[in-house]
Amino acid sequence: MMNVSFQFTRRSILFPVIMIIYFFIGCQPKMEYNKDLKYTLVADGDIDFDLDDESSMFMSHIQYYDFKEGKIFTFLNQFNNSIYIYDVENNSFVESIPFDIEGPQGVGKIQGYSFLDRNTISLIDTYRYKAIIFDISNKEFLSKKKELLFTSGKINSSNGFSTELDASIPWMSTYAPVIFGRQSNLWISALPESSSKSTYESSINVFHIDKNDSLSKLSFFPPNMLGFHWEDGEMPRMASNLDSSGVVVSYKYSNSIGVVDAENLKVTFTNPLGEFKETKLVFREYPTSMESNERYINSYTVYALLSDPYRNVYYRIIEEPNFIEIEKDGERKDSKRPIVQILDQDFILIGEVSLPNYEYLYNMCFVSEEGLMISQPKMDFKKMTIDENTLRFVVFKLKAIK
Repeated sequence: MMNVSFQFTRRSILFPVIMIIYFFIGCQPKMEYNKDLKYTLVADGDIDFDLDDESSMFMSHIQYYDFKEGKIFTFLNQFNNSIYIYDVENNSFVESIPFDIEGPQGVGKIQGYSFLDRNTISLIDTYRYKAIIFDISNKEFLSKKKELLFTSGKINSSNGFSTELDASIPWMSTYAPVIFGRQSNLWISALPESSSKSTYESSINVFHIDKNDSLSKLSFFPPNMLGFHWEDGEMPRMASNLDSSGVVVSYKYSNSIGVVDAENLKVTFTNPLGEFKETKLVFREYPTSMESNERYINSYTVYALLSDPYRNVYYRIIEEPNFIEIEKDGERKDSKRPIVQILDQDFILIGEVSLPNYEYLYNMCFVSEEGLMISQPKMDFKKMTIDENTLRFVVFKLKAIK
């Protein structure tokens, strides 16, 4: 039944996606870069990963790892509760590791994951507030090593929420992954359970687990976000810092980037120079869907923040409102221009590149030794079809402007 439902869902979303990409991809301008800065990004080839019939080309959680045993690309298949692993050297499928939902080895429905090493993985069971550590070295018998809880309260059977005051749930995606640092720290993005409250100092939005399995519940918000409703802007876009000792955080509607000290768990915010205008649309009461849409359409937004330890830079993907595109009724089109900002280790802007609209799935991206990888559907324009069985990434390489 699960597979039938999935196939229906997949096909139902493919046709409108094909139409959008087909219409726009051929008439989009080329990538534009800021000639006054030092660097740009250049598209230089692509890589393909073959997918099985149970895997969608639209994914919410992908990660890349550079282990001494080899480089791997991984993703979460939420439909069959499995982690898929590919060898990056030859882009070949290695294995999928399915996990039981119930039973003695059950992990619930996986919502996030992090490889601690090639044979150890931390799985996040969001709705039971758990991190579950597995030894996967023996694929015939996966060994559950320990469980860690994100709440000290009990789970309310009527609504599934924790009874802990100001509780948050662990919540992850590609742009807000579980991060394992070189100091044996786990960082997990968190989402406050009560959306009816505005953001305040004790709202928990990051969990930290140290090497002794001690859990810290942290609140990292730039000052301009306190006291207002920001919806999913409360969940940090999170990446490891360049030396993997700590993390950096950013937010959907804020230009601020926070650098978290792994020793004292304190955050320092900085505002990079460059193209980003803070929104003035703030709400002291929970916004309506119309108000939320108005804020999104008319605001600069941060989509993702990625670290590139191979080139010692950060990439921040933002969206710029298309202010010049006005509908006849006066409302703006639901269309925003994607921009990749290149920041140095001190978050100084050193490059800025505009991407064509609708051509890339920039919510699916990662950094590898090759460069910045951004997903782009593999299209057959003559037949107007998308190759559902291939996950394609375009390689963007850092280039100095002469």
